[in-house]
Amino acid sequence: MVGLNRIFETFILAIDYNMSHGKLAKVTGKLAALKGLDAQLKEIRGYLDLVIDGKLPLNHEILYHLQDVFKLLPNLNVADLIKAFAVKTNYQMLVIYLSSLIRSVIALHNLINNKIIDNKGVLKTKLKEIL
Repeated sequence: MVGLNRIFETFILAIDYNMSHGKLAKVTGKLAALKGLDAQLKEIRGYLDLVIDGKLPLNHEILYHLQDVFKLLPNLNVADLIKAFAVKTNYQMLVIYLSSLIRSVIALHNLINNKIIDNKGVLKTKLKEIL
């Protein structure tokens, strides 16, 4: 049983390492990219607000580029795409759930073993007192 516990612990440590170290750089890069995109979208919105208010003249070239951007955006209302995202997310959540479940089982197993050892110690102490 000790060998099985070590296998589970190694598996969980490997999952934790991959989730934290391997993906941390990717997440940090994606976060920086999203912040940059957010800044650019705010700048575009500011420009469009100024055009609507009449404070800036309309630049047709900018509007053409914006139309190209909107035409190139993927259609996220396709049922197959939504299902694919849901399935991938479900698989990722399953891995997280299973690793948490395995951790809980190992912790419970260790707690039970600790309780057994403590009970044996108490029984030995009582036996010595009786004898």
